Amino acid sequence: MRYRIIPNIIIKIIFVLGTAISLYQGHFINSSLIFIFSFIVFFCFWYLGFIGGGDVKAICVFTLAIKPDFIAFYFILIGILGAMQVVIMIAYDCLFKKVQIKKGIPYGIPISISSFMLLIISLLAN
Repeated sequence: MRYRIIPNIIIKIIFVLGTAISLYQGHFINSSLIFIFSFIVFFCFWYLGFIGGGDVKAICVFTLAIKPDFIAFYFILIGILGAMQVVIMIAYDCLFKKVQIKKGIPYGIPISISSFMLLIISLLAN
């Protein structure tokens, strides 16, 4: 069986790099507060079974690197890309009669794309 796992080593590397970026750009305190708040909110979503633990960690560590001005757009973009992914998965299930969506939605894809885009925007906006 194939598992959708975000390795902890990746999360640790992003945490260190995100912390360094926020210190360098001067938004460490605000980003840390957003990180803590995000963790509390998404931990509740994980506890209720709405999202995977790796997704929670990934979403939260990227908040350290992204400028606080862009955090709302970050979460909106994750939602938009996630919705697009759901539509594609449903279409795939209907076309090929494979029930992939019941295994869950791999949110690592929209999280990664959103994080990369907003990280680049944050770095260029400095």
